[in-house]
Amino acid sequence: MAFPSGWPYSELRMLLRMQIENYAVMDQAMAEFGPGLNALTGETGSGKSIVVEALGLLLGQRADSQIVRHGAERALIAGIFSLSPEARAQLEVRIETQGLHCDPGEDLTLRREIAANGKSRAFINDQPVSVALLREIAPILATLHSQNEALVAFAPASQLAWLDQYLEARPREKNSLPARELFAQLAQAYTAWQAARARLEEWEDRDRQRLQELDLWKFQQNELRQAAPHPGEDAALEAERLRLAHAEKIQALAQAAYAELYDHQDAALALMKNAGKRLAELARLDPRAAALPGRLETLRGELADIAETLRPWAEDAELSPGRLQEVADRLALLDRLKRKYGPELADVLQHQEALESRLAAAENAAHARAELAASLETARAAYQQLAAAASSARQRAAVPLARALIEQAAEMAMSPRLEIAVLASPESESDWSPRGWDRVEWRGSLNPGEPARPLQEAASGGELSRLLLALQLALQMAREPKAAAARAQTAPRPEHAPRTLVFDEIDAGIGGQAAEAVGRKLHALGAHWQVLCVTHLAQIAACARHQLQVSKSVAGGRARTRLLTLEGDARVREIARMLAGDPDDPTARRHAAELLARR
Repeated sequence: MAFPSGWPYSELRMLLRMQIENYAVMDQAMAEFGPGLNALTGETGSGKSIVVEALGLLLGQRADSQIVRHGAERALIAGIFSLSPEARAQLEVRIETQGLHCDPGEDLTLRREIAANGKSRAFINDQPVSVALLREIAPILATLHSQNEALVAFAPASQLAWLDQYLEARPREKNSLPARELFAQLAQAYTAWQAARARLEEWEDRDRQRLQELDLWKFQQNELRQAAPHPGEDAALEAERLRLAHAEKIQALAQAAYAELYDHQDAALALMKNAGKRLAELARLDPRAAALPGRLETLRGELADIAETLRPWAEDAELSPGRLQEVADRLALLDRLKRKYGPELADVLQHQEALESRLAAAENAAHARAELAASLETARAAYQQLAAAASSARQRAAVPLARALIEQAAEMAMSPRLEIAVLASPESESDWSPRGWDRVEWRGSLNPGEPARPLQEAASGGELSRLLLALQLALQMAREPKAAAARAQTAPRPEHAPRTLVFDEIDAGIGGQAAEAVGRKLHALGAHWQVLCVTHLAQIAACARHQLQVSKSVAGGRARTRLLTLEGDARVREIARMLAGDPDDPTARRHAAELLARR
């Protein structure tokens, strides 16, 4: 599938185009989007929310095979996003681990295919990826706010994050760290504290095990120290045992050999002496035998040395039964040690060395634990200091954020009472986290006389959606306090559209001036973001810079939904239909033209 090229905002972070095929009642539809506020309008039940749901699938939301159009094999949703240099850099970090790359100047194409059998496939720039990767890159591209999403946005788990976003958006307080740097250092301090605690806990676990084994180690140490084995001792003792066990036979053999060599009338040395005389006489008679007497004398000298070596063995035998028993007992002891700590004597000695090291470490245990405990206390103190600073900063930011929300909501015909409580738990380490020890509770009342309750309980879905819009505007005002108010009155500028925000059913339960106020707020938000809004109200649609109509028709006995970009008279007709139900009603058309002229 290819999309036409040449879109003029190729360096912005925004949704340029979507293609939807065989999704629910849509057989085939193409939608183009621009910077600023984009309104999606149409009759109730025409399928406006289908576009938002399809975008959600591109951003990694779960798919249901039931959304495949009846009779089709698969549904296909594709979208093209332009990328600012900042967004491209953020994206590269996340996709490079998957072997993907996004070339400079290249738009990002996401595609999702859902088969009728429930199988789902995802692609980035036509390369297959996991749906999890789509979810990971989604925050870079767009944020969807349906009524259900608004409930999630104001759930307790999200309330701390919103306050921190506001704190990061505000100008830095005097003599304090920027909030983003403070939170980064706090997360690092939490990691260091956790690591120090884990090291101490691991040491204490090992120490408990050491204490359980200490008696065994000491017993083994004493056993080995008393035995005092030394390298090669077993081999030397085995040789001695063999010699002692055969002492008599050794003496007899030595005596016999000595006699045959020396101490006998026919001894070899005597015979060699006689042979030497004869060879000397032969050499005088025949010069060819001149060398033989010397050679024989050399052999005779070697035999004499052998005989001299044998003489002590022949005279003194090692007949010592006591020593033989000592050697046997010592070998038995060494064999027992080898069976326990071996199999070789070298292994026994290595085990002894390891025992000495373990026992030495056990003796130094108190000092080692003190060092780890001191390290843990240092890490805990560093975390506590940063967590306290973060908590104080949040408490200082909570009041102006609540006030900003009230001011923004008041302009949308809401009169909420809001309070943001920062509840700290410095004493309870189980409540500590990388974001500190605070729990934030947003409470309010949307109706006079009603008691304050948790915000997600006190407000309806539509009210939460408008409060979410108010929150987005409050964040933007905090980022640019001087220029934001003036810019909100000007036409949207593409360079201030860093990401796509999607609002579905934000107009539930409002009309008249409140609707016009919401429209102006969305228009103002479009000066900084690309905004997509599904709406039933003409006052909101008229504030949009771009308007798309979703229509349903029946052809061939089947419902079909179409998407059409509206301009000129077509847009006047759609606004008139939203006002009076009749696109050709003269009064409604005149009113529609006036609304469009005001934006």
